[in-house]
Amino acid sequence: MRIGFDAKRAFFNRTGLGVYSRDVINEALSAPEIESIYLYTPPVKKAPFAEFVSGNSKACLREPSGPLSKLVPSLWRSFSLSGEAANDRINVFHGLSFELPVGIEKVGVRTVVNIHDLIFLKYPRLYKLIDRTVYEYKTRSSSKKSDAVITISRKTKEDLCYYTGIKPEKVHVIYPSFSERFKAQISRQAIDNVMAKYSINKPYFLFVSSITERKNLMTLVRALAIIRDKTEAVLVVSGKGKGLYPSLINKTIAELKLENRVVFIGHADDADLPVLYKGAVAFVYPSFYEGFGLPILEAVASGIPVLAATGSCLEEAGGNGALYSDPGNEGEMAEKLYAILSDGVLRDKLVSAGQKQLPLFTSDNSRASLIKLYRSLL
Repeated sequence: MRIGFDAKRAFFNRTGLGVYSRDVINEALSAPEIESIYLYTPPVKKAPFAEFVSGNSKACLREPSGPLSKLVPSLWRSFSLSGEAANDRINVFHGLSFELPVGIEKVGVRTVVNIHDLIFLKYPRLYKLIDRTVYEYKTRSSSKKSDAVITISRKTKEDLCYYTGIKPEKVHVIYPSFSERFKAQISRQAIDNVMAKYSINKPYFLFVSSITERKNLMTLVRALAIIRDKTEAVLVVSGKGKGLYPSLINKTIAELKLENRVVFIGHADDADLPVLYKGAVAFVYPSFYEGFGLPILEAVASGIPVLAATGSCLEEAGGNGALYSDPGNEGEMAEKLYAILSDGVLRDKLVSAGQKQLPLFTSDNSRASLIKLYRSLL
């Protein structure tokens, strides 16, 4: 098989879709059934992950070549990839995030598209009208013209079928895998070194995500304020945000006098993430809505307890390895934070249950499901 990927996010995105795209591409590279993969992407010279497939003989990089394509790579991705995929004799073109090139269904190339979530339909107020309109168009168009659709949770499949009317048999749930690096043994000295690097000097809860309204850091900050007198633990925030919401977070922190209890470290270095997870008292993921929740798997693999939110698909990721709280109820969130902090038996129970959850999300399982789907299309 010769598989083509829309690989922009694999090279350029640090979190979420970028992590997922790199994982899928690496799984394809390790599959003996696949002869070669073609990675269609804007120029990667200055991309954060420009080297992630460097040296792999199966990987063929395809960047825009003409003057106009180089000037406006988005037009190249939308309107030129169909012809390039046909010229490269691609068997299956895989759109890793919501979209497929215009006309791909007309050039004899079979297609798969990932629909990761329907946040723009579930929470339309979080998006500008133009963005919401574009996302909805891409989702409906690619779902209709693709030969198969992949979602990464049962909940997203349900939402997709509900909102678009797509037939359930066309949609395949293939869970993502977690990186084995999060299971690695890490010394206490390594944890202390990373804590010092980021000026963390107390036990800490860990939040790893972008700082946006949907990710719900506000409720977590308010929950921490409720238990502030019961613990010296701080909240470490790894991520960044834009616009008004981060300012509102900082204002709330100041009003609650939590300046010395919330530590913002920006985007932690990728190599430091497993260490940060391993050193945390617990990982907290209070998001109102997700397509899956990969950081939960990373935390579970790291052997720490997890507190996540109800209301979307996070229970699929965490299973019995996490506690769950109403994302809008800071009192309930505070109660469960303190339970994890103070109850050693509960912590051990969550960690043990989490380890039993992990076999559902191995690279072997994801790769086997992916290859099975590709074969079914051929």
